[in-house]
Amino acid sequence: MKQKKQKEVKKKRTKKQLALQITTIVLIVVAGLASGFYCANLYLASKHKKVDYSKFKEEDLVADVDAILEKNKGKSISEVSAVDAYVIAENNLKSPQLCSQYVAIANASLRHNYGKQTIYTYAHRYNGIDLKEEISYSSMKSVCKKIVRSSDSFKIYGGNVTSPTEAAWDDNFANMSETEYKNTFGLNANDVLPYIVSEKTIDSTDKDALKANGGQRLANGNYQFSIKLNTATSVLKYVKKIRYMSGLSDFPTFSQMDITFVVDKDFRFVSITTTETYSFKYVGGIFVTCSGSITTNYDYKTTPTEI
Repeated sequence: MKQKKQKEVKKKRTKKQLALQITTIVLIVVAGLASGFYCANLYLASKHKKVDYSKFKEEDLVADVDAILEKNKGKSISEVSAVDAYVIAENNLKSPQLCSQYVAIANASLRHNYGKQTIYTYAHRYNGIDLKEEISYSSMKSVCKKIVRSSDSFKIYGGNVTSPTEAAWDDNFANMSETEYKNTFGLNANDVLPYIVSEKTIDSTDKDALKANGGQRLANGNYQFSIKLNTATSVLKYVKKIRYMSGLSDFPTFSQMDITFVVDKDFRFVSITTTETYSFKYVGGIFVTCSGSITTNYDYKTTPTEI
């Protein structure tokens, strides 16, 4: 009888530990919302190569936007390189003067070892306000976050997820300055993606990212570009966000970081698809690798919904 009780206690503990592991993985997956949903798989610790991000400085890696704009003055989208096309389109989207309103929506739905999870992201700019909602929905653990930016201040909201694309947002919020936001999440307020994209962060195997006439013309007249990024320098800001939001003891390590994007004749993003793979160590010293992709589509004509 005593042996049976011990087995029951052990079984309960095992289930409790598994639930904790699942919750932890989900939270870490959600930290990568900008790049979508990730399928988590256990892997050997020997494959996890730790990167010393402290040897890199953000200011040494970012693109010289003014120089790129000057170099490409008067050029059409068909004449520029992939890196320059991205930097110019990002600059246009970041600026309220150049882009007064837009709507961006991303969806992803995949299965992982512990069930199904969906990611939904909605963002817009309207009447001088930038808004972004991120919702991760699954049967095991659902989380959400809303960020509202006005001028140089931020309101960060939590809430309860009610469906794969909806949440009941809290009335209370945390206030942050632009500096506090960057120190907390590792990102600048108006970053389109959490990566650093410049000629200094291109993977050494990508021989085409800096070539002129680097895009592929699509049937509708838009141009598609692809960039393979260095998995250490390009994620310098991103790893800070993942570590902070997930409560990891150390930064994750990336082994893949690819971007494919479509730009129109006015150097505006039409869509961005990111594909990435990274690994991390979490509770109990278990190593996990995560990989996946998501596409964000941009709309500049639809008036954003007031939220």
